[in-house]
Amino acid sequence: MASPAAALPRPAGDSDEALLAFVESLVNAYALWCRARMVVPERKAEIARWVSFRLPEMLDYGRLVATERPNPALPEERVGPAARRRRRQGFELTDRRMSRREVLGETHYCLLCHEREKDSCSKGFFDAKTKTFQKNPLGIALPGCPLDEKISEMHQLRREGDSIGALALICIDNPMCPGT
Repeated sequence: MASPAAALPRPAGDSDEALLAFVESLVNAYALWCRARMVVPERKAEIARWVSFRLPEMLDYGRLVATERPNPALPEERVGPAARRRRRQGFELTDRRMSRREVLGETHYCLLCHEREKDSCSKGFFDAKTKTFQKNPLGIALPGCPLDEKISEMHQLRREGDSIGALALICIDNPMCPGT
């Protein structure tokens, strides 16, 4: 009986060119696998909960909050979508919280800009030409974190495995962080 490893693809030779061609073929096959799961509706369910396949969504500044209009006779009445409603039981949290993997997916999404001195989250989006902060489509200036948190520094510490250091860095500017 043949081993399952015998069915695995193998490079055509031992030369650098053969190995490079083999790696490129594997990467291309993986890219096709990923693409199929992103665009083919039947395949999307396979990766629905995978953090690595979550992509940022475009913001519609005219509809930042999803609402429904349940009463046609009263078109100005708006309610939140029924599918997103959560009933509170006493003082329990209403969200299920993220798993460790989901949290790491969010922090890895964050642009680590500290090393390039582009701390947009904390310093804002400053336009050197106009000497003002850029504005979003609603006309609101983007000066950065109102709490002056050191966001990219915190992510860098966490990325290096120093979770306590990351929390301590937050607490320097926001000592109530552990309580909130």
